[in-house]
Amino acid sequence: MLFRSTSGVLPNGLTLNPSTGAITGTPTTAGPFTFVAQVQDSTNTLAGTTTSNCGITINAPPTATCPTLTTGEVGVPYSSSMTPSGGAGGPYTFSNATNLPPGLTISSSGAISGTPTTAGTYTFTVTVRDANNVAGTVTCTITIAPPPSLACSTVNSGIVNAPFSSPALTVTGGTAPYTFSIATGALPSGLTLVSSTGAISGTPTTSGSFTIQVTDANGIVATGTCPYTIFPAISATCVVINAVQGVAITPVTMTATGGTGTGYTFSATGLPTGLTMSSSGTISGTPTVTGTFPYTVTVTDSAGNKGTFNCSVTVYPPIAATCVVINAVQNIAITPVTMTATGGTGTGYTFSATGLPTGLTMSSNGTISGTPTVSGTFPYTVTVTDSAGNKGTFNCSVTVNPPITATCVVINAIQGVAITPVTMSATGGTGTGYTFSATGLP
Repeated sequence: MLFRSTSGVLPNGLTLNPSTGAITGTPTTAGPFTFVAQVQDSTNTLAGTTTSNCGITINAPPTATCPTLTTGEVGVPYSSSMTPSGGAGGPYTFSNATNLPPGLTISSSGAISGTPTTAGTYTFTVTVRDANNVAGTVTCTITIAPPPSLACSTVNSGIVNAPFSSPALTVTGGTAPYTFSIATGALPSGLTLVSSTGAISGTPTTSGSFTIQVTDANGIVATGTCPYTIFPAISATCVVINAVQGVAITPVTMTATGGTGTGYTFSATGLPTGLTMSSSGTISGTPTVTGTFPYTVTVTDSAGNKGTFNCSVTVYPPIAATCVVINAVQNIAITPVTMTATGGTGTGYTFSATGLPTGLTMSSNGTISGTPTVSGTFPYTVTVTDSAGNKGTFNCSVTVNPPITATCVVINAIQGVAITPVTMSATGGTGTGYTFSATGLP
């Protein structure tokens, strides 16, 4: 017998044994194939020949669809399946999966499940076998996202009654959409948290500390939280400044509370010319102008929070006083004279003097009185203090004349005979402008 194929094709990889008619081999191409087979007897004549139309179908090796769920997240249970097809049909079995995301496994039915532990993109292969134990290889990809991570804003502190605005927070990893919420503490009154972005805005009316957390779509909460603090409002009291034009003030220092409680720096605008405020809050200097000056002080704490305070200072005109004229003769009580003053606060003046000659004193109301016991010219200093303690100093002088002296004249007199006129003279006192009078002459 002789067997042969006269037309059509055998599947690639198969051969026809001409002696036995056996078709053997390993097919390499799937599909339906038709061919004409002829068998001839030993006579090799046409009469001994038989022809048949034959067909062979070669099935493709089994395959499977990749999981419909191609993404997962660390710490979130994952479950999806591969669907087999092709080959000789089922039952199908899955095995030999390589490079599955850590924490996931595949069952013989093609179900992939587990809780992934490591983020990354994983391309894995799995073997699927059909009912004839023919194997096919399928390659798929699953991407595992890391758990959510929260990046905090640098704008994380404010003060009561000052507008506050912190921008949206940044989240990486996890699965959107994200939800932001208060983790610890309470959102101060006046502030609003946008749950979809983490942005905070408003004007807080109470102080307090709180933290924000983020939860992704799978319910995974980021390990980190973002802290916020609303500090009490910065508070400061204006200082009292006793100021007189041209006189250096006693330095005064403004203090503050509230805010972060530390690191306060001060600045002022509107102070009168000659006065300045240091960063520590000390106002010093010598004002060169008079008037009432409103000025504004800005206090900044260590976190950059600010408080603004409106203050005022009055610079009084200089204290002025004119020295009094004293007519003084040694050992004769002077007519009291009173010194007056203007400027400064304009009220409550008190006077004191040093250097007056012995016997003269100045009262606190500025009156000089007494009986000088020495003669000469005496410079003395008067200090005038107003009701606010501002002072003015004035240099004056008084001359105490020596006592007036005169010597009686010698008169030779005879009743009824005119005397020779005689003139009395004097010394002392002012030394000039003497006038004389007498009582008791004969």
